[in-house]
Amino acid sequence: MCGPDVAAAMVEELRSRMPNPPPQQCAIVVENDLVGRAVLALLWEHRSHLTIYLLTHSPAAGHELALQSGIASVRNAPDVHLLAAYELPQVLDSDGALIWAVEAARTDESVQNILVRRNVAQTWMPLAAPFDALTQRYPVQTAPSHELILRDIIRDHARFLNFFGDRLNPKDLYERSKYPAWIAPPQDFMAAVPPMQRVTTDADGNTLATTTFDGALRLHAEHMLQDHRTWIELDPILQVLDEARYDIMVTVSSAYENPNAKGALAVQIHRGETLMASIDIATSPAEVQVPIRAVPHSARLRISVVALKDNPRTSWSKASHTELRVAIHPEGTYAAPRGTGKAKAWLKRFTSRRQPAT
Repeated sequence: MCGPDVAAAMVEELRSRMPNPPPQQCAIVVENDLVGRAVLALLWEHRSHLTIYLLTHSPAAGHELALQSGIASVRNAPDVHLLAAYELPQVLDSDGALIWAVEAARTDESVQNILVRRNVAQTWMPLAAPFDALTQRYPVQTAPSHELILRDIIRDHARFLNFFGDRLNPKDLYERSKYPAWIAPPQDFMAAVPPMQRVTTDADGNTLATTTFDGALRLHAEHMLQDHRTWIELDPILQVLDEARYDIMVTVSSAYENPNAKGALAVQIHRGETLMASIDIATSPAEVQVPIRAVPHSARLRISVVALKDNPRTSWSKASHTELRVAIHPEGTYAAPRGTGKAKAWLKRFTSRRQPAT
């Protein structure tokens, strides 16, 4: 679910939720993330109308300062300010035009209460509702397909905004290019990524082949036999990390589609001897994210593509092709979300005020 058509559809939805052009002296509040920068990119041609507030919990962070400096250095630059959470009321309580481009799930209840009291004719919240272009979902910025859509939007409207790091990945594109595309290491990680091996074993665990891991797992046709598997272990990376524990997001992407393939292939994620997840693949294109919380240095993490039946043919080898991405974040990043019900409630309160009386 990516590509120019999806990006174009999302652009149309975003534009329908914002003024075009924005009023003179319009404030816009965004976080430094891809979805906030996508909204900003769509408004960029009218930047002379905008005062930009970068909402941040870390005003001294390098990626925040870099984005502020980058915006301020362009021709006809708008005013741009870093904004701490405690400073929000002085921006939101004004009577002026406001675009609130922060995700609904990240909008605190105190802010919700201010927003619903504002003049609805002067207030726009383009990220408050899910998107038809994303099959009635909100953008998941850590999902590779959604990241590509957001980056396409930014590229087409304000290309330079793609360069900077953000709250989810503080490294800019230059820094990220130093590492393989399949891994997003934690902030301030400076070590080289150790060489990773892809190993293929038979049903008894005997090694059949070993090659350098390039971001994908795939069983060759002659290895498409029951309980044969190809796998990588993340242990070499865990052992060079700085902190005691991290949260890890494993993203599994399979593009093959064959409804008859159910029960033929699976991706399995083991933590030590414990099976954390088993994902049926090849029946339909899929992208699945598996968060693994509080992973210590000593953990053994193995990701495998497993043949569940005998299918020693080239077509089944193609079906086994699975792309992996691994993102490593500070412990606590993937804590259970809170306040979802409240976010829906305040959104309903706000949007109902836009409806004409009956």
